Amino acid sequence: MSELGDLLGDFDKLRGASRELSWPRMTLVRLEVSAKEGSCAALLEELVRAAPRQGWITTTGAVLVFVDGAMPDLASAAPVLEGEMAVDQKTFLRFRRLDGDNAVLVRLEEVAAGGEAYLADDVSFFTDHPDQPGRIAYRRYWAVSPDGDTRPAHWAFVGFAREGREQ
Repeated sequence: MSELGDLLGDFDKLRGASRELSWPRMTLVRLEVSAKEGSCAALLEELVRAAPRQGWITTTGAVLVFVDGAMPDLASAAPVLEGEMAVDQKTFLRFRRLDGDNAVLVRLEEVAAGGEAYLADDVSFFTDHPDQPGRIAYRRYWAVSPDGDTRPAHWAFVGFAREGREQ
């Protein structure tokens, strides 16, 4: 982990030295990632039990967004294709239909100990969805190879924001 700590220090130096370039603020995190494949119905039930506080879900008929834990009723929705949700500030879910009735549910959890070490930064994008205008925020997790190369390894939806404030 000391190599990652050194790399993090180098990023901070670059951010301070370069006024023309917008270097991201990187943090060092430990991340546990698990993926479960199964039937869409079973994985959607698991997703609902996780009680995400906000997210987006794409069905064959619409893009559904929710905040404040007010998750849409998936039983009455058109078939779910994919979605990304934040359970809390450190736990994130990603659902994706694969084929037929098969799907995968990925869980990413930032942990104090264990897991793998990554550099992370936060990015946001404008969204014009009528139910949630403003910004959609993501966290990118960067893996660092033994020779120092960095590459994006994972991402997580972390929330919606309006007027610069997270919901």
